[in-house]
Amino acid sequence: MRPTREDIQKWILWKECNHRCPYTGKHIGFDSLFGPNPSFEIEHIWPRSRCFDDSMANKTLCISSENRRKGNRTPYEYLHADVDRWFHLKKRLEDMRERSDGTGMKHAKIRRFMQKDIPDNFTNRQLTDTSYAAREAGEALSRLWSDKENRERVRVQPVSGRATSLMRRLWGMDGILTVSETKTRDDHRHHAVDALVVACIHPGVSQVLASYWQGVEKYSKTPLNPPWQSIRQDAEAHLYRVVVSHRTQRKVSGALHEESIYGRTDNVSPDGKYTQFVRRKAVDELTAGERQSDPSWEEKGEGIRDPAIREAVARSLESKNSSHLLVGERQNPIRRVRLLKKRDASLMRKATTGYVEVGENHHVAIYRNSKGKVEYEIVSLLEAATRLRKHQPVVKRDRDGFTFVNSLAKGEAIQIDDGIYEGIWIVGQTWANGQVQLARHTVSIKDNRNRWLPTVSSLVSKHHFSKISVDPIGRIRRAND
Repeated sequence: MRPTREDIQKWILWKECNHRCPYTGKHIGFDSLFGPNPSFEIEHIWPRSRCFDDSMANKTLCISSENRRKGNRTPYEYLHADVDRWFHLKKRLEDMRERSDGTGMKHAKIRRFMQKDIPDNFTNRQLTDTSYAAREAGEALSRLWSDKENRERVRVQPVSGRATSLMRRLWGMDGILTVSETKTRDDHRHHAVDALVVACIHPGVSQVLASYWQGVEKYSKTPLNPPWQSIRQDAEAHLYRVVVSHRTQRKVSGALHEESIYGRTDNVSPDGKYTQFVRRKAVDELTAGERQSDPSWEEKGEGIRDPAIREAVARSLESKNSSHLLVGERQNPIRRVRLLKKRDASLMRKATTGYVEVGENHHVAIYRNSKGKVEYEIVSLLEAATRLRKHQPVVKRDRDGFTFVNSLAKGEAIQIDDGIYEGIWIVGQTWANGQVQLARHTVSIKDNRNRWLPTVSSLVSKHHFSKISVDPIGRIRRAND
């Protein structure tokens, strides 16, 4: 069975307090915490109804009966008058203090147990973002609009991330984009959900929360009513229609090539596809594969060039003994090696002292002739910069016998109107072999589970895509490429 969020928190707190209740010293067994009828539960050090802090920094474990007796009080208010129990609480907390291996209770949490009063304005800080950036943004926004009579600036209320997370969960909005009732950051639309929650948080929400937490602490929990009853259903319907706007990267900037300098050899693979280039690399920076690889074409085609040095490096890896990194009659220590790497020669460019590997690609230009044949040109960032320097068009639209279809660059959007790939896709990387990395507009491009890697030819001939432009508020128009 998959553990719930509460189960995970219990496990962390169980390890933190070393399987003992801080208030009573009783041992917390596994079944008494995770069993069907647990006698221990999560307890808030400072009452939620007074501080609104539902973070792990305000949580510990406690036997249920003791938690009821503590009620709406801080540990100091609950036990300070009982000198003996207060003394033993402090002693137990000292035994639970964080150790050198990182386990145990942090000093800040122990200090919270001991504190006499909840700091002034602590509750407001949980709901309001008081950071410098939030204050400055609020100040700037308040000057943009004024009331009808132009007498005073509009009030801007920054809302903290903690308050947004808390209200999103209590209003049942956490699992709106997933099958589980937890927030996901894999879907860009979680920002829209957060924006909706922030818009619904009003200054009076602190009183609503206080009443809700008081009911929880008295074990008479009543549901916290959302801003309106159908908020989740309405949000789901609108989120389905949301189109996420991505920043395109048409600008010719960034690293034009990789930093490593290579020398070219005459060794070409039997199929003529690759050429071996050589570079120098420190021994302690070699990967395990580079230490052991055979650079012959019958094997990997990459590895340390000198056979004697390759053997010495492999011995040192096996024995984990640096004394094996000695070669020749003088037993000179090996610090750097010449490393053979197979590369596509068409992707290497001549530099002042050798060759460099081109960096990221800037775009792919797509062409089609009258018979439907598709051709493309992958343009590296280095080539794009060269064209720009020579005052040439970065995207070449002319090609003998072919008509320009469009170009695709990182962050641009395409739309497919039918089939299993129907929808809006965002361009990620483009590769020399003609593959294009695509991801749904709602999904992070880094999420490998949702990537699609079609070729340029299949995109044009099989899927009949159209290039679109999405403005910052999600409006779609056909791209004028």
